[in-house]
Amino acid sequence: MAMKRNTREQILNEAFKLCLRPRSSMFSLSEVAEKVGISKAAIFRHFKNKEELLSEMRNLFMSDVASILTKKKYFFSGENLEICGFEQFREINFNVISFFFDKPEYLGFFLNLKNLSSGIGSGLLEGLEEHGVHFSDEFKTKVVSTRFVKLYFCIATMIFYFMRYMFIEKENVKETREEFIERIIRLTWNGIGREEIPFNKERLSELNKICDVSKIAKVEDTRFFKAFAKVFAENGINGVTIERLSEELNLAKSSLYSYFNNKAEFINKMLYQEISSIRNVLIEKLKNVKTFDEMIYVIIKTESNYLRERPFVVMMHCWASESYNSSNDADKKKSQIDFSLPVCFKDAIYEEISEKVFIGWVSALIGEMATFVSIKDRKFLGEQKDYAYDIFNLIECGVHKTIDLSA
Repeated sequence: MAMKRNTREQILNEAFKLCLRPRSSMFSLSEVAEKVGISKAAIFRHFKNKEELLSEMRNLFMSDVASILTKKKYFFSGENLEICGFEQFREINFNVISFFFDKPEYLGFFLNLKNLSSGIGSGLLEGLEEHGVHFSDEFKTKVVSTRFVKLYFCIATMIFYFMRYMFIEKENVKETREEFIERIIRLTWNGIGREEIPFNKERLSELNKICDVSKIAKVEDTRFFKAFAKVFAENGINGVTIERLSEELNLAKSSLYSYFNNKAEFINKMLYQEISSIRNVLIEKLKNVKTFDEMIYVIIKTESNYLRERPFVVMMHCWASESYNSSNDADKKKSQIDFSLPVCFKDAIYEEISEKVFIGWVSALIGEMATFVSIKDRKFLGEQKDYAYDIFNLIECGVHKTIDLSA
């Protein structure tokens, strides 16, 4: 007699698999039902609605990650916060990255976890505490500043390189799984290996002036961009509709459709325009740098300043990521841009990481941090010192040693 299948478990498994797509928290119950081989109505025998399904997925995710962090008493769990040594750091990171290798769909779910409204700050800690992980009061207090940025840096770096390893470069990967994990652990622990920041406060002040974009970011926009910015400011990203854009532009919807096929294409093209603008700004700024390390700082600081001046670009990026699935291959190709920069400075880091990938990592770190600051974790970093400098510090020296020039 055939074993009766566990439909509830299958529903959860297929929902997680759908999370391997970018921003796939937008998956529908119909898609899940089709993957399982049941009707949409049959899902409601196991879950009241999509929210309950997502809640159970969150519980499974938190429970499995918590099981990694409760294997022994780690530095964050004691009543008095301990210093995290390399062996504990390596063990935690090795286990977590290995976990995502075994369950990449869980990483997809984590990236789309909208019900963790605080992002990777308090929401993650609270979720793990619900499943038995103990964080000392001192750890939770300090996580609001430098410790939060270090946590973000480790997670964002792991995600960036893991996604490339698993999905972008999978046909050309030369490292074993274990070699990859060890490399990411070294990169987050040591950064690119600097013992000190290789320029002084005076040069830092000069670079900050170079990175100013207050005038550039206020250049005259196209009428389409003006309309988008106004509708976005009044209604938020989800309130940007073709109807509202048409009204703001004083165009009939049919006329607007002669320029763009849908809302997703409209926002993707606006985002393409912004990325092109950022790239051109960076090319000009980098003419003033003298060293490899200055190049890193100028990329980070300039992008940070640009996103602060034009915060709606962050929301556009989030929307474009969510709508990426619904566009066809031709649309995707149109929306892509080569974000590589003319690199004049070489460094030993390129022995392990290509120039384009390295610059992509640096840009991704500051872009995603802007997302958390603008949308989710403002309460953590809103009044804090310049987080762009903190990210630069971590890239240079790693989480075990950071040097404060900006104090």
